[in-house]
This record gives sequence, C-alpha cells and structure tokens, in this order.
Amino acid sequence: MSSKFERLDKNDYLNQSFFKSDKKNNKYREEDIRLLLPFSDLDGWIYEDEQISKTSEIFAKQISRLSQIHCLSFIMYIDNNIDPKDQYFYRPDHTRDGHTHLVAGTGAAILTENNISDLEIKKYIAGGYLHDLATPALGDTTKFIDNGNLHEELFWQEMLDEKSRDYLKKIPVTIKEIDSIIKNEGMLGEILDIADRITYVCQDLYNLSPIPKKDLSKTKDLKNKLSKFLLINPNIGDIYKDVRIENNEVYFNNVDRLHNFLYVRALLHKQVYLHPINQGRDFVVASKIKEFYNKDTEDTLTPTNLRQMDDFTLINYLADKNKVSKYMLESLFDQWKPDHYEKFNDLESAQRRSKELEKANQKVFGIKECRGFNPATKYKVKDESGNIVSYHDYNPQGAAVIEKIAKRTKGFFLFTKND
Repeated sequence: MSSKFERLDKNDYLNQSFFKSDKKNNKYREEDIRLLLPFSDLDGWIYEDEQISKTSEIFAKQISRLSQIHCLSFIMYIDNNIDPKDQYFYRPDHTRDGHTHLVAGTGAAILTENNISDLEIKKYIAGGYLHDLATPALGDTTKFIDNGNLHEELFWQEMLDEKSRDYLKKIPVTIKEIDSIIKNEGMLGEILDIADRITYVCQDLYNLSPIPKKDLSKTKDLKNKLSKFLLINPNIGDIYKDVRIENNEVYFNNVDRLHNFLYVRALLHKQVYLHPINQGRDFVVASKIKEFYNKDTEDTLTPTNLRQMDDFTLINYLADKNKVSKYMLESLFDQWKPDHYEKFNDLESAQRRSKELEKANQKVFGIKECRGFNPATKYKVKDESGNIVSYHDYNPQGAAVIEKIAKRTKGFFLFTKND
C-alpha cells in the first residue's frame, strides 16, 4: 500500500535523529509526530508541514490534557496462569493523546489510499482530533456514572476555543459536519468508526501485559486465547489497508482478516474490558467518583469540571476528600479485586441473591450491569457477485461466533468484598 507517511528504516530505530533531510529542497524538515499502529506496517513520521501536524497544533492545548488520561483507566490484563487473588495487576500507561493522533493518522491513510479529496481528508482529520477531546478524567470509568452528560461525542463543542473555531471555518467545515463525523455518520463518520476501533484494539493489545511494554504474543500465558491468536496473526493491524470506498460506501476487501479482527476484538472485550474483575474495579472507582458528582452544583464534580480535569487531578481530588494520600488511593484502585462474584441474567435475580447473602452476614459490595458490546458484524464486505453486503449476511456462521461472545458478556454482576 502506498502512503504519504515516511517509513522508518532499521537505522531510524538506532539513530533517533529528530531531523531528516528534504533532498529536493536541500533543507531539513522537523519530525513532529510518530504514528505507530502496533501489529501493522503503519509506522512513520508526520512532519510539521503536513496536515495532521498542522491540525494537532490547533488543538494542542486540549490534546495536552489527553496526555494525562489513560486509555484504559483501571482496566488491566488478567493472567490465566495465576489465581486473581494472588495476582499483582499492572496498569497500562498508554494515554488518549497517542490514541487521538493515531485515529487521525489511520483514517487519513485509508482516505489517501482511496483517493479521497484533500478537503474531505482535512474534514476527517479535524473530526479525528475532536472526537475524544471531551473525554472526562478517568475516561470510560467516569462515563459509567452518567453517560448522558459525560459522553465525549455529545459535548465535543464545549472543548472548542476561538482558535479552533476559526480553523474549522478556514477548512471549511461546519459544526454540523464535524458532529456527523464524530457520531460515525456518513462516509467520513464510518471511516472514523473503523479507524477508532482498529486503533484501540491494536494499541490495547500491545500495552496489555503483565510486563509493561511487551505485547501479548510474547507472554508465557499461552492459555490465554489472545496470546495464541497474536502468535498466529501478528499483522492483524494491517486491516487498515483492506478498507475500500466506492460511491461513498465503505467495505472491507479481505473477509478473512475482517473476521480475525472482529474475533480478537471480541476476545479483548470478553477477557479484558468486560472481565468481571475489571468490571468490579470499574464499579469501585465509579462509586467513589459518584459520591462527589453533581451535574448542577459547580463546586462539586460536574460534567464540565470533569472535562477540564485529567486523571491525576481527579485522583488527587478523591484522595483529598477521602483523607488519604493519592499514592495510597491509586494503589488501592490498582489492586482492588472482589472476594467473590456471581453473574445473573436479570437484575431481579441478582437482587434476590444479594438479600440471601446479606442474611448470611456476607457483605455485598454492589451490583453492576454489563451491557456487552457491539460485535460490529454489520461491517460490509463484497460478495462473489460484486454486491456490498454486511459481514453477518456474507458469513452467518463466522458472524455467529463473534455475536455469541458479545451476547455472553451481557448480564448483572454481584460483587462481595469483606474489607
């Protein structure tokens, strides 16, 4: 695949020069952003005179806050070889700013390969940089307490200042167009949705490990399906090269790789994002935030305040309110795990069980609903007749495997904790 990204050769990894020669104009070009999509060949520099760099500079102040917001909050890798009670959890340290740069870059690569106009690419890159700017401190964990008032897609305009509004007018792109892109509507919105999913899957897989900065394919936890999968499919991120656009309709031209990507994404949800231990930890952190949350009272944790804070500021706030050190509170969050958990198909059953346990003098910490995830089997492919159809319709059996995983993650978890 051709790309306007300048690739890094082996010497670049050894000699990390921050300037490269532009032989045509006999001058040096400053390297600005490195885009690395794990498990793919998308790895190169974006220079300060390129559109991605120019756009990131417009939103630099807002993006700097994202550099202090972890992508996964307190979601961590669960090692199947170790009893959770004996396991020490390592929190991945990749942050939302890197995710935002890569969403912009991955989508731009897709659009460039499909010969989409420079104007549409400019609109997309702006949407890519704006799509996560309104993420509250501690990310999805915080959104859990009031998704309607804390979802970043609904309040992105709150993050605009005079400089960024002027920039959007100069592109030109309207607020309505950006809103549609961020909400995954239209061709550009579909590309953002795809680039976002490719990016978080690949970045999270790379960073989730008992040993920080080592990818799962190199761990010894071979009982874990994710590890086995990545050993067999080390280039799953190259799916970005399979996206095609015809008459503004988006589809994938490599059905097998699409299935593999959707499958590993499903495993990631099942074994990591929605793992009961991680769900319980999310519940605990969200409960602490909720104690001081009020969408209307300005001197509390309001939605607007949370959109201005970063993870460290929020942890400090909670530590101060609970009269403990920030290090102690963060460590307690990191290592929290329930003594026991049970899963139920409906809330009534979970509540009945809760009463039974309380009568037996067992402490019920809480009940959390897990709503599962979108299996994304509606993504489109081209069939043998040249018709563009959903992957679900093209391969019902393959789609069923992924949809079954999604269905099984739904339910109500009851957590008990003695201390």
